Amino acid sequence: THPELGGRLSGGLVFSERGRVFVTLLGLAGCGLALAALTGEGHEPAGRVLGVLSLDGYADFFRTLIIGGTGLVILHTLVFRGAEDCTRNEFVPMLLGTALGGCLLASTDNLIMLLLSMELLSLNSYLLAGWQRTERRSSEAALKYLVYGAVASAVMTFGFSLLYGLSGSVS
Repeated sequence: THPELGGRLSGGLVFSERGRVFVTLLGLAGCGLALAALTGEGHEPAGRVLGVLSLDGYADFFRTLIIGGTGLVILHTLVFRGAEDCTRNEFVPMLLGTALGGCLLASTDNLIMLLLSMELLSLNSYLLAGWQRTERRSSEAALKYLVYGAVASAVMTFGFSLLYGLSGSVS
């Protein structure tokens, strides 16, 4: 319940308190299934997908590392912060979005896909940096990270345009 609203609001946007645990467990199960699919028996890298992703052993290693780390963070929120205190409902989907950006970044083979996956990874990271709304230092860190990330993204995009201009290809 929210004390500012007179106790009328009893949960997040969609789920109640028990729904938070469900979302957290669902995210943890999703990480487990993704790890099982990556490390399962008979998994053969497919080479290239849609011409922008290169699926090889290098990409598999880093995707396994990213998904495993995300699963550990989700497990940490469930075990160490308590099932009732899994912060807010948006925490796990933002972690999974960050993991998706990292997995795409690890296997990209294209400048445009590299830029898109970096932005997917960084936008969720900006939000997660300022996750504790009551902490002044958290808000300050998120704002500094956003400004630094915007400048870095602009410089990176300019560099990619120079690479495209010199090579004539985004691959």
